[in-house]
Amino acid sequence: MKLYYCPKTRGTRPRWMLEELALPYELSYVNLRQGEQKRPEFLAVNPMGGIPAFEDGAIRMFESAAIVMYLADKYGQGSFSPELNSPERASYYQWMFFSMTSLDAPIVQYFYHSQFYPEEKRVPSNVMDAKGNFQKAAQVLTQHLEKNEFVLGKSFSAADVMIGSNLVFAKGLGLLEELPTLQNYVQKLVSRPAFRKATAN
Repeated sequence: MKLYYCPKTRGTRPRWMLEELALPYELSYVNLRQGEQKRPEFLAVNPMGGIPAFEDGAIRMFESAAIVMYLADKYGQGSFSPELNSPERASYYQWMFFSMTSLDAPIVQYFYHSQFYPEEKRVPSNVMDAKGNFQKAAQVLTQHLEKNEFVLGKSFSAADVMIGSNLVFAKGLGLLEELPTLQNYVQKLVSRPAFRKATAN
């Protein structure tokens, strides 16, 4: 297995999943600042020219959530994702998509318009909209995590990799300052050995 990776990107998600599964893999660093993601050999794996990209034998994939779900299903032996026909599978799908639509989207929008874009491209109303959308999602997640140790209940799963990675980013942006339940949840996740290995470099 080979993961195309750059630190502090969505590539951390599949790397974290690989570490949780204790799978051997090759890490191929992609220098985004030097434009290595635009090289033909990389575009052959991820035609979108983004991180992450992933190979497992003849299988080539992009999109972090898809890679995480693939790894959990193929190699998790039922420990990181519910069985296909189980009632818990519906909840699993819900939270995996929640991580990308309700969490990832407003966090990224907030980041772009508050820090990433040059001043002339930042739109203050987009910052407020993004923060409002994030707070709405955070409220739903808070209510859920007040009753559950992890996203799917008592056991850590691939859904925690996805939602946790978003919240780690959100915390770095100051979006969790008044959300103690989510802060405690994040602290529990970042203490996991697999997370520490996945973010070591």
